[in-house]
Amino acid sequence: MTITPLRRSVAILLATLVSTSILAAQSKRPLRHTDYDAWRNIVSQQLSPDGKFLVYGLFPQEGDGEVIVRNLKSGAEWREPAGARPEPPRSNQATLVEEEPPQPPSITVHFTPDHRFVVFSTFPTKAEVDKAKKEKKKLEEMPKGGLVIMDLASGTPARIVQVKSFRVPEKAGAVVAYLKAEKPSPAGAKGSAKENEAGTAETAAESPGKKPEKKKEYGSDLVLHNSVTGKEDTYADVLDYALSKDGGVLVYAVSSRKEENNGIFAVNTASDDGAPRALL
Repeated sequence: MTITPLRRSVAILLATLVSTSILAAQSKRPLRHTDYDAWRNIVSQQLSPDGKFLVYGLFPQEGDGEVIVRNLKSGAEWREPAGARPEPPRSNQATLVEEEPPQPPSITVHFTPDHRFVVFSTFPTKAEVDKAKKEKKKLEEMPKGGLVIMDLASGTPARIVQVKSFRVPEKAGAVVAYLKAEKPSPAGAKGSAKENEAGTAETAAESPGKKPEKKKEYGSDLVLHNSVTGKEDTYADVLDYALSKDGGVLVYAVSSRKEENNGIFAVNTASDDGAPRALL
């Protein structure tokens, strides 16, 4: 039987398809846990009030993620490292009711009211956390997250490390207030964690059944940052704080080891000197 050119072409095509399917079948494998770790989740997605920018976190199941800022009008996109999301909190209470598993903490994203800046939190990197765990660091010595203030006109980021929390006014103003992470108590200082723990144990031993007194919490540095001018004012030993909706007033509470410094104070954020006045 004579093989025509058309039949020869069909035979070659069938042979190619069969070999390709065999190779594809051989390359398939069951999913592994490492495959799940590489999958990325979108978290904390935020659209700017003027609809021009989209911001979201992109994090793998395990490892470092990033925050993506996208200009929806021009298509420009900026990516900033955001560290690794911590493990979700574990509950000590057993329950018979089937509940959704706790989710890992996520980043916080806020646009400034003038739409000129976006502010978002970050986590320490996986390498930093793994190193601290290997060195058996105490909880207060573990790496802390940070903060990024990004200029939306240029995508230029200002990164701040060791940040506990931040506030942005709701309706107006160009200021950002952020609280630095607490500094570990100096060794041998009065009121240190070690001394407080010893004192609590002694009190509990002397008075059986009496609840130990709660350890006093001290503040850390609060920074008032002007996003437009870059000017910053720092206030020491701040435990809690709030910004007015128009960003014109900052109120904060001081908890210091020096009793005479404690109180509640207010700052006019439009003032050049940034001087606080005592309210209480």
